[in-house]
Amino acid sequence: GKEPEVLSLASLTYANGLPGGLQEVKMIERARQKRAFEASFPPMTDESSLELRRVMMSEQEMREWNVREEEIKNLQDGRVEQFAAQLQHAAGEVERSWEDRVEHIRQIKLTEKDKALSAVQR
Repeated sequence: GKEPEVLSLASLTYANGLPGGLQEVKMIERARQKRAFEASFPPMTDESSLELRRVMMSEQEMREWNVREEEIKNLQDGRVEQFAAQLQHAAGEVERSWEDRVEHIRQIKLTEKDKALSAVQR
């Protein structure tokens, strides 16, 4: 018989797909499209039907690979953006550290200069 659509959602759990967001909605839509596409396959009655079915399945597999590659690319892009932000933050911290160090040394030198001037003026 026909498998109920709710069974395709069984893998979704709280914090792992639920509550549903855009990604989950897209996954559900792809599953619906795949079921509709598979329902349109010709019956396996003769050689030409089998060949047409094979070609249709091959095209569907290529579409699924393209979708998966796009998902992977989006994940990688997100990770690169996150890494770049962390790198930028770390660079800012190093810059602030150097600025603080330079300011500290400047204050020490100013104090030494003031002491030297007051010693000369006496």
